Amino acid sequence: MTSTLRYFSVAVLLLVVVTLLVMNDFASLWNGAEASLAWESAAPGGSHILPAMFLNWVWEQTHGNLFLMRLPSVVWLLMAGAGFFYLARPLFGLRTTVTALLVAGTSMGLPNLAKMATPDSWLFALHLIGFVLLLRHIKQPDRDWRWWFYAVVFASGLIAPWSSLVYFSMLAVFILGRPGQARQLWRLQAWLPALLAVAVCWFSGTLEWRPDWFFVHQNRPGGYLLLLLGYLPFAGFILSGLRDYAPKLHKGDEMAVLIFAGFMAGMMAQSPAIYFVPALLIARQMDAYFLPVFPYRNFVKAGAVLHLIAAFFGSLILFFGGVYYLQGAGFRVAALIAGAYWSMSFVGVIGLYGMHRRWAIGGPILAGAFALLLFWLSGYPLLESRRKLELDLTNALPADAEALVYVQCGYHEALPAVAAYVRREFPQTTFVANERKVSGLKRPFYLISRTEIVSCASMFRADSTAAALRLYHCLQTE
Repeated sequence: MTSTLRYFSVAVLLLVVVTLLVMNDFASLWNGAEASLAWESAAPGGSHILPAMFLNWVWEQTHGNLFLMRLPSVVWLLMAGAGFFYLARPLFGLRTTVTALLVAGTSMGLPNLAKMATPDSWLFALHLIGFVLLLRHIKQPDRDWRWWFYAVVFASGLIAPWSSLVYFSMLAVFILGRPGQARQLWRLQAWLPALLAVAVCWFSGTLEWRPDWFFVHQNRPGGYLLLLLGYLPFAGFILSGLRDYAPKLHKGDEMAVLIFAGFMAGMMAQSPAIYFVPALLIARQMDAYFLPVFPYRNFVKAGAVLHLIAAFFGSLILFFGGVYYLQGAGFRVAALIAGAYWSMSFVGVIGLYGMHRRWAIGGPILAGAFALLLFWLSGYPLLESRRKLELDLTNALPADAEALVYVQCGYHEALPAVAAYVRREFPQTTFVANERKVSGLKRPFYLISRTEIVSCASMFRADSTAAALRLYHCLQTE
């Protein structure tokens, strides 16, 4: 590793760490996975599910300190990066390993995933390390990598039993399922430690895997869209990578098989480790781009230029959206974020055409790093002020902790964050799916709903303009 790459990597690492930590105490709970896990952790008598038990313990010990609740996710992500750096260097080389970590750390997927108090980062770390340990065992079967692999698979199975069972089983099948490797695949028994974890969870009464506790499970379309958008600064390298490895997959090229296996296993298991697969693809293409015989430079340049054009029009949308929702302050924040993102992307394009490695690689990496950091420092505080309006509904609830409170949430809807806060104050809080269920509830009760409830329309109590939430006090008679 050159001194320039070393200093650049340290600088980007500092930016990533600041991004991971900033605003974690200021940002309220997020709707969906984070709110669902917080809701479960506040269940009367406590929860018996491992992630919810841990979150409830942290909540009680820190009196609801969100920064400390989200800190384990940040630590797990940093541990995953450190583990990948240590284990993957002999496999991919030092430059590719470092570049992959820089690309993943500045994408919009992984850093934002680690800023939520959900088990996604825990599962990501164990699945990623398990993936590398599997490769080390295949390359060095005489070493102890197999037993380390088993330990990681078992640990991940305690967090998400079925997801881990599918992920590592399919990973082994896709990597070792080629002709002549059937015996090695059978001797590995990659599914065995995950199945043992399922059995442990079953007999201990903790085998309850609910997708609404994981962002990648609950928000699959949104999560995959975030995955694609997070790597937009590297669009050219993704395009060339697909063109490069698609034909090689049929020929059994090792790198093509690994990328395909990681992507398919991640999709089938709904594993957050899928977020790292494009970073590995991009890192290999960044190294190959500067080789004298690289045949796909035009793909990289075309993708980078198209991204630059798309980013320009996306910036205009961001400007108008900022003005519409947040007035003048929104425009200033949008200009700051879009300016940093577009200018660094432009530097990357110049580097590609001028064959300047530092510009071509550093430009898109800094585009993602600066955009993320500026969003959380300057943009998110404006959004949080609107989200607080939703949580202010709790101030209109009674002081009596024994009051009956319901939250309306459809079967396929993300649980609103206000529900978790309410349940902390009113342990008997539960949710109802629709208005038909509401009409059958025993009155009196309080109801928080996204929609207008006709049967309680005359008992409207408060609302939130941010998320159109309404609070009703439904009495015995209207």
